[in-house]
Amino acid sequence: MALYVEPITQQSIINSPSLKLDIDKLIPNLSEQLIHDLVDNTQLAKNAYVAMFNGHAIALILISYESNTLEVNIELLVVRESTRRRGVGMFLLTETILMNSDKSNWQWTLAFDVTEQSKQADNQGLNESDLKQLMNTYRLFLDAALISNPNLLSSRIEIKA
Repeated sequence: MALYVEPITQQSIINSPSLKLDIDKLIPNLSEQLIHDLVDNTQLAKNAYVAMFNGHAIALILISYESNTLEVNIELLVVRESTRRRGVGMFLLTETILMNSDKSNWQWTLAFDVTEQSKQADNQGLNESDLKQLMNTYRLFLDAALISNPNLLSSRIEIKA
């Protein structure tokens, strides 16, 4: 079966209980309120897309944007651990950008507390240069997504820490 990307809607979650289970595996302890917020079309829209394979969600991306701007924030990108390193995350990001081709400025805000991240890094034997290398890896990942698909060249992706 082919890998494909589809948006998450309230109806798709109602019609497919297995989708909610798959999302719970990707993001444990996901609340019903968050699911409602994912598809709530208010002034600040949040959209979620999933990469599907064999009828199961194996990756999820959450984006938000203000309806009157061209800027998009990538809030979350999660890939099931067993399918990492197979290009699923890049495929999901690329398809999401293509599905939102009316938006041209994409920003990936690294939403973590640097102090907390440093504490966790110390526990794992990582230092500040390792954290900087991780951020550079995110940049390379996004650059590769843009380069690999000529349709995305009009998009600009920026990472903010």
